[in-house]
Amino acid sequence: MIPFFVVDRRVSLEILKGLFLKLPDKTFGLMGNVHVSNRFIELFRDFPYGTALKYCDDMGITPEDADEMIRDRIVRFADSGVFQRRRFSYEELFIRYEQMGTDYGSIVDFIYDPERTLESAEAAMRAYRRGNYGFKLVGVAQGVRLEDYIRSWERLKRMGYEYIAIGGLLKRTANSNFLSLRNDSVYYIQEVVSRIRENFGEGEWIFLFGAFSPRRAKLLKNLGIYGADYKGWLYHYEDDYSFVPEYLSGLAERYGVSEEDVKRVRLLVGEYASYKRRGYRLTYFRSDDDLRRSKKIRELKGEIDRTLKKYGLNLQFFRFMRTRDRLYEILKGV
Repeated sequence: MIPFFVVDRRVSLEILKGLFLKLPDKTFGLMGNVHVSNRFIELFRDFPYGTALKYCDDMGITPEDADEMIRDRIVRFADSGVFQRRRFSYEELFIRYEQMGTDYGSIVDFIYDPERTLESAEAAMRAYRRGNYGFKLVGVAQGVRLEDYIRSWERLKRMGYEYIAIGGLLKRTANSNFLSLRNDSVYYIQEVVSRIRENFGEGEWIFLFGAFSPRRAKLLKNLGIYGADYKGWLYHYEDDYSFVPEYLSGLAERYGVSEEDVKRVRLLVGEYASYKRRGYRLTYFRSDDDLRRSKKIRELKGEIDRTLKKYGLNLQFFRFMRTRDRLYEILKGV
């Protein structure tokens, strides 16, 4: 099972590059969509080339060697963006997929609407057969009930689809960017996949849109699916800096950080944490005291950042390193 990381900006690729380098025996996926800038399309296509190697340990290798170690272990997948309002024609969409250098490109699907998605799948296959494209076209089985997925799968196979993904598992909470499974149960995922295998064979290529998470990693691996994408990691850039002193101590010699400034950062982070523990939130002020604490928290954060910047570092650097290390702990056992 290949975990596909949703990426939508340069820093996402920079974090992942260091992560992939630390796991040299694994294959990883990048999940992109066509609603990105032309510059990001180039970065997505060329990865790992053109992406700086940041937020990683000093492994004693050159950037060129790092690129060579990663390049053959990356699989690219692109979709049309099911929650995006703009829709491309299939000719336009497939051109974008080609520009992205993707290995797999999905049809335009309609969440919870199997019939409309199947109509789209027919149009997609006609357009795909008219062209000479380098990517593999992925059909999408949408549904509300288990029976919807089985019927959709059967019709997609008759249309000629060899690669099929299961959609409709996600829901968006209000206007939030956070997505979660519509039915977040181990039983539901197992039932859908097992029924498809019972009906169409154990060797079916299956991709699950939006289903990867740390708590489901082992389950998905055991199900033997091809892959699943993971968007939640993009929102794990935390505002808790308790880990910074330890990280800074480990990097002090590499970046020439003085012992005095290591101690200073430790004290500032401790004071910052004490204010945060008082149940206060920056966006909500109930009293003048809250406002004063808000000002103090911002001042402390600024002092920490200014101290780090003396050595070419900043709080963002440490947040992204922390994100990478957490992903490493999740993925090393997958």
